[in-house]
Amino acid sequence: MDHSRILYADVSSQERRDDYLQHGEQVEQAAIPGRSVEELLLEVPAEDPILPLANPVPAPPHQRNVDIGGKRQYILVTREQRETLKTLFQRHGNSLPAEWYHKVSGIPFRNCQNLLTKLRKGEDLTPSRIRRGRTRVLKPVHTQLILSFVRDKTEATLQELVNLVTEYEEQKDRDAEHPEENQLIEEQDVEAEVAAAAGAEGSEAAGSEEEENSVQGHMTDDESTEDEVENVDSQQPEEEEIDEPCEPPKKRKFCSISTMARHLEKGIIAHGHQPLTYKVVSRRSPHGNTPELKEKRREVARLLWNLYQKGKKFLFVDETHWETGKRCTRGWSSKGQKALSCRPFQRTKFTSIAVVSSTGEKTARVFKGTVTAAIFLEFMAEILNWHSERSRDKIIVYMDNAPVHNPPALKRLVERAGHTLVFGPKYSPEMNPIELVFGFWKKRVDCAIMTCELTETNVLQVIADAFDSLGEDEMRAAVSHVFTKVYKKVFDGEDI
Repeated sequence: MDHSRILYADVSSQERRDDYLQHGEQVEQAAIPGRSVEELLLEVPAEDPILPLANPVPAPPHQRNVDIGGKRQYILVTREQRETLKTLFQRHGNSLPAEWYHKVSGIPFRNCQNLLTKLRKGEDLTPSRIRRGRTRVLKPVHTQLILSFVRDKTEATLQELVNLVTEYEEQKDRDAEHPEENQLIEEQDVEAEVAAAAGAEGSEAAGSEEEENSVQGHMTDDESTEDEVENVDSQQPEEEEIDEPCEPPKKRKFCSISTMARHLEKGIIAHGHQPLTYKVVSRRSPHGNTPELKEKRREVARLLWNLYQKGKKFLFVDETHWETGKRCTRGWSSKGQKALSCRPFQRTKFTSIAVVSSTGEKTARVFKGTVTAAIFLEFMAEILNWHSERSRDKIIVYMDNAPVHNPPALKRLVERAGHTLVFGPKYSPEMNPIELVFGFWKKRVDCAIMTCELTETNVLQVIADAFDSLGEDEMRAAVSHVFTKVYKKVFDGEDI
């Protein structure tokens, strides 16, 4: 079997699945329908040659490397040196020259002259301003508030963080203006808790008293209704006051968005925390970083690392999905007009099974429809037979715990051939180097699919061409990255 090119099979229905499993060789040998690579390349227009400029435009002045000369370095005179100079001057006065004060105190000569002039005039040597620059608006308490909020809501925007700090400061001002009300509210809460606890104890006793007071309750209700009627007749109607609508006062922000951005980038470092950066969110299950799972990752990583150091060959197996309806979400248009796409939209789902070895070998197959456990077992049997024909070395087959990867016959098939089957821990796709290969593969497909019509045939052709363009160096680089970078995080107990 030729594994140099990706193969295609249609398993979108049950009949076609059965036909594939019965006549797999005939289906596998079928070539991918569509045009050849040469035909597709002829449709791509040739790029215009880039001619060098005869007279290149010089760079603006602010971008040139201009030597402005050396500046005088600012030397800070410490508080201890100032106190020493003050003590020496009180002891000796003007009887000694400035050179002597300079050598004894260690203060630079020019600075020493200026400080001695201040002492002769009777001025204080304490610096008027110790800290230079603007006072930080955001305090350490604001940093803790931001970190706790971001920990619960990773997708928080800068505007939300500004509103959070503003609400905190407003609540702080309200508490400072009305301390008695806050204390009264706290006391009422305590009394309510005590009353609730006492009510639970006396609920049984109150049940018996309700029956006795039921008759008396009816009588008192009739008397109270007569008194209420008399009081209503005696009351005179009062004029209702109409409140004029007033505009609510505008809220003043505690800080600006730019201040918040600078604080997250630089200011947060002064409070003893690492800077926060806005990056692509990694979607992970809430159970993906439990202590038990981290320990399981360390066990699997330690096993694979030892085998990798011994020079064992690995086969990394996994599936990925494709959709023909994928298209670019951005396009060019005139200012003030929408960018419209008139390309036909056809959504067809494909599933591909790929295998990448630690030595740089690769093979894959694309299926129209879903992949079942029987199809996956047939694919693995073919891969193992293909490997046995080429080499007698024992290999390590690594895959995740997907339901289609756990048929009972798969483990027997791998062990019968003398190989080792290792399943990765849950919620750990980063431990499989084939995920990086899928990233390379899909990126090239996304770039090439924009130049062809969105049909099933063309998409299959682009997928096959992109897979063929993947080199052995990319395969080995993906494996090396996972074993050296990702596994180090696993050993250190970090989140991957």
